[in-house]
Amino acid sequence: MKNLISYMGTILRKMQTEKIVILFAFMIFFSVLYLLLDDKHFSGVNKYQEIVKEEVLKDTVQKEIKENFMEPFVASFNNPFHDKKTNNMKNQEKQETEDAIDDSTRKAQKEVKTEILEADEVKPGLGKKLFNRIYFSIITGCLLGYGDIYPVTIAAKTITMFQGLTTVALIIS
Repeated sequence: MKNLISYMGTILRKMQTEKIVILFAFMIFFSVLYLLLDDKHFSGVNKYQEIVKEEVLKDTVQKEIKENFMEPFVASFNNPFHDKKTNNMKNQEKQETEDAIDDSTRKAQKEVKTEILEADEVKPGLGKKLFNRIYFSIITGCLLGYGDIYPVTIAAKTITMFQGLTTVALIIS
């Protein structure tokens, strides 16, 4: 009886070792798959690209604000049928809006200046890209999902789901 229990323990340890090796093999395989995908398939991979996207978004919002709110205001300001008091109030509102936009722009510029932009961080090299993919693969393979890097395209989400399912299947078997 003791021999049977010992034999079963040996088999279970061997199976666990095999599962760990298989799990590492899956992580390497999926890291290579993720490496074939560009950074646009993931969010949170490149902090500086995210900053640039935010700045472009701010510029777009500023343009829309000016087009939607400032142009009608200027048109009504140039209308000779408005009295001077109304024009002065609108002029003050315009100045306050422009000041708020200028303040936001200055704050954004200060934030960008505090970050040291290096060429390899704006467009990461193969080594950094590989490390990011291995990190993402391990976090996904261990079913942790920290959320600092996550897939945003259908292709990346599909591969990530498949990796999660294979990990669960490996754990259950």
